[in-house]
Amino acid sequence: MVVSAPRYSTSLSVEEVEELFYGTDEQPSIISSVNRRQLLVVILLSTVNFCSSVLYSLIAPFYPQEAAKKGVSSGMIGLIFGILELSIALSSPFFGRFLTRIGTRFTFLAGVFTVGVSCMLFGFLDWVPVGIDFVSLSMAIRIVEGIGAAAYITASFAIIANEFPNKVSTMFGTLETFNGLGLMLGPLIGGALYFALGFGFPFYVLGGFLLIASLVAVFLLPKQIEDDLPITMSYWTFITAPTVFICLLCIAMGSMSMGFLQPTLQPHLEKNFQLNTFVIGLVFFCTSAFYALSAPFWGWLGDKYGHSLELMIIGCLFTSFAFLFVGPSPILPFETKLWLVIVAQIALGIGTSAQMVAPFKFCLHNVIEQGFPNNFETYGLLSGMYSTCFSFGAFIGPTVAGSLVAVVGFPMGTSLFCIINLLMAFVVFLYMCSYKRTRHADTVKYQPLSSEEYSVSYGAIKKNSF
Repeated sequence: MVVSAPRYSTSLSVEEVEELFYGTDEQPSIISSVNRRQLLVVILLSTVNFCSSVLYSLIAPFYPQEAAKKGVSSGMIGLIFGILELSIALSSPFFGRFLTRIGTRFTFLAGVFTVGVSCMLFGFLDWVPVGIDFVSLSMAIRIVEGIGAAAYITASFAIIANEFPNKVSTMFGTLETFNGLGLMLGPLIGGALYFALGFGFPFYVLGGFLLIASLVAVFLLPKQIEDDLPITMSYWTFITAPTVFICLLCIAMGSMSMGFLQPTLQPHLEKNFQLNTFVIGLVFFCTSAFYALSAPFWGWLGDKYGHSLELMIIGCLFTSFAFLFVGPSPILPFETKLWLVIVAQIALGIGTSAQMVAPFKFCLHNVIEQGFPNNFETYGLLSGMYSTCFSFGAFIGPTVAGSLVAVVGFPMGTSLFCIINLLMAFVVFLYMCSYKRTRHADTVKYQPLSSEEYSVSYGAIKKNSF
């Protein structure tokens, strides 16, 4: 497959924009251009994204008690949980940086296959005797799972950016919906399979499912071109661009905010309302459910109307509202109430989904405007940094939360996170004011390439020789 050098422009006329979105006799609109293969790609990526979230939350209902039987401390159990996200955070920059050299298709396939095998191996830990071997193997397998997950998550975002350049937010919101569903259903799936068939069966089922998905992907994703695209950009150049820094900071804040309540809300509910574990699970369910439901909405808004910076600010304000009332904050003149906690959880799900979905397309189009090439190298860098910031937030949030609440208490700790999210909203607002002074809109329009000019394989890219 032969590809010409990328060309893009940031100055489309009104007529050109209308032709792009509504189509002409010669070229269909972007709305009607989704073909059957692209639909199958979305289904595949959504399914794998769902499994990624299930992988994180699957062990919650039963692993702590099984590990405790083998003499593992609660602190070490928490580290085994968190090491998956830390592994994703540390390895994602590598895959993003070298995505075009390794090959996007190969990175995706290898990542899914690695996670599938590792997940099945985790199911055999029940046979490991008490002692250091159980802890070491648990940690080692979770680290390998994290590396594999970083590979296919990074490749997934790059594939979405390439397949749907004019629908990035909508498709990204779709992936985040399945991410939320995985977080919701993971504990339920894991608990049910563990109760019915024992420790290993949840991991055998999920691992086997991922292996089947990797086999399907072999036939669904296009073949890889062998030639490499030279690496020409550094991460430092990339992340020091103001747009990238602001967007990644917002993503990390959203992930950290969601993670804050994971270890702290359950003791708060048990202490104040004497709820059983089932009801507490339903309270947590509210966050994941509204995260999954609202993510496509934020994506649709971003693609249809733009205003991504405004959506990021709205997300931060929703999250601030959630932390203000979940405690509630000591500045409020009333005591905690269960209905108020539920409303705060709903606001947290809506707010964090906006913080996750809105930045991606805005960041991608702006770095292209600033001179980065419109190809898989840029997609890979941004995908790797997104995954890193999300995972660091998911790791730091619960870690900081436990220590912070132990020192200042739950109401004051949530109040501090309320202030942090308000500051994040203010920072985005200042950047938006600066941005609007030099542009008429917060989305960047660039000249798309015809299929003859720019054909991309999920591996590397070749330029025409003529």
